[in-house]
Amino acid sequence: MYKDKRILAIIPARGGSKIIPRKNIRFLNRNPLIAYIIKTAKKSKYIDKTVVTTDDSEIGNISYIFGADKIIERPSDLAQDQTTLDPVIYHAYKAYQEQSNTEFDIIITLQPTSPLLKTSSLDKAIEKFVEKNSSSMISVIPTQHLFWEKKDKQLSPYYPKRLNRRQLEPVFFETGGFVISKSEIVTESTRMVEPLEIFELSELEGIDIDNYLDWTLAEKILSRKKFLLRVDGDNEIGMGHIYRMITIANNLLEHDVKFVIKKSSKLGLAKVYSQNFEVVEIEKEEEFFKVIENNDPDIILIDILDTEENYLQQIKSYNPFLVTFEDLAAGLKEADLVFNAVNATDTEDKQDHIFNGYKYLCLRDEFHLVPFKTIEKEVKNILITFGGVDQNNLSKTCLKTIEKLQLKDIDITLILGLGYKSLENIQKLASVMNKSGFKINVFQDVKLMSQHMYKADLAITSNGRTVFEIAAIGVPCITIAQNERETLHTFAEEAPGVTYLGLADEQIDSKIEQELKLLLEDYSKRLEMNKSHLRYDLRSGIKRVLRTIFDHYDEKFPSNILNIPPE
Repeated sequence: MYKDKRILAIIPARGGSKIIPRKNIRFLNRNPLIAYIIKTAKKSKYIDKTVVTTDDSEIGNISYIFGADKIIERPSDLAQDQTTLDPVIYHAYKAYQEQSNTEFDIIITLQPTSPLLKTSSLDKAIEKFVEKNSSSMISVIPTQHLFWEKKDKQLSPYYPKRLNRRQLEPVFFETGGFVISKSEIVTESTRMVEPLEIFELSELEGIDIDNYLDWTLAEKILSRKKFLLRVDGDNEIGMGHIYRMITIANNLLEHDVKFVIKKSSKLGLAKVYSQNFEVVEIEKEEEFFKVIENNDPDIILIDILDTEENYLQQIKSYNPFLVTFEDLAAGLKEADLVFNAVNATDTEDKQDHIFNGYKYLCLRDEFHLVPFKTIEKEVKNILITFGGVDQNNLSKTCLKTIEKLQLKDIDITLILGLGYKSLENIQKLASVMNKSGFKINVFQDVKLMSQHMYKADLAITSNGRTVFEIAAIGVPCITIAQNERETLHTFAEEAPGVTYLGLADEQIDSKIEQELKLLLEDYSKRLEMNKSHLRYDLRSGIKRVLRTIFDHYDEKFPSNILNIPPE
């Protein structure tokens, strides 16, 4: 009831739908279609009773399960394909009025084919209806398009002047969402009188399921999940975490995705903003909990390396599905899922929620665009890249090795990360070498790394994510661990297509020289390394990760059934 107005909602749902058979009780995102509109009505602050008029006992029984107050048996003559809704609603209204011995002031027609209608919108419409003392109101969607109409068998523009869409005056079309009527105007032939009020709905709320295309669209929208992606990236920790979360976000376009990044992570923020994702900036980690509270996410992804136990426990108190990446600390036991693609494939304490190894690599989108490398007998291009920071300045070590070996006939591509701190010095070294006949090309902040990798006949890199990217393309690779954490990344030790030189130490320059000479001279070895990369299906990793997340989410939250118990 709203301002002493008793309100009855009537949901018409016959059993003879043709385009989508048994439409009203078919499962849409794990719920019968009719369940959604019943839920919308039952959650209303103002609707007093919700009844379903139907000619089908199965629809009636299911409607009771989801909370309908009464099922009105519809006569067969009101359940034909050509029957309009006016006599159906009138019959149900009068039948329930007589059965309940209750007078109603407002009658609302709600269609089962509008599963995305929000209760908040319905309540606002009721408030507007009563405040303006309206006689009838319909739900509409405003649209701005260059419409055409036929006049005397000729097409004419509907618009007076051809403008950009957003400059056009909106046109309104009626949705199946609701019709609100004063009970006194409801007859067998109408539920609307002039002046007619309209209530604008969003395009999503206005979806009216009439065919399989509408059904598919509604299914996609209803199955959307809210994701929060907590990640940082800067000169110190590198940008790999940012790139991984962007890759995952790019594969979640059907869902609601929001990044949460510290303001101090300026490089990471700039990269995510450049991809046009929504971002929430925080100064302190404690602010993340408020973001969770305000957004009520279904799934939280955390990619900030090792996490503390109490931190994850506090996040879990909001009951999201919690996933961590490259977490070797508390995340191993506190998270719902842990993905450690770059770490050991085997652990002493195997747990079902921990997924280690290359199969769970989230390869950036660009690496799906290049073909697998064909190895030539002669090495014409060597790629050198050591990530965002290159803490041991292995870039310089490699250039000095190139100089020592006098590899003047080979194009050397040196790619530096944004966190590299000796840019001016390395550029001077490259310039001096080029003047003496070398071909050194230095790049920083490359947009398409995959193109440079594909051009390379041989690559030298650190023992992080770049190894997987190079392997996915099929380039023989020499890799060096920059720190102790990278020594835990075992793919380079296992993959025959990669020569792993261990942790960078005082002898690393001689190790690079020895291995580089060997591979330059041994075509059969490089060919073998190239072919061995084929055994690793690195390009399917992102699909495995997302499939694993959604499968385990469904296991933890096994049902989306609305389950409004009958009174």
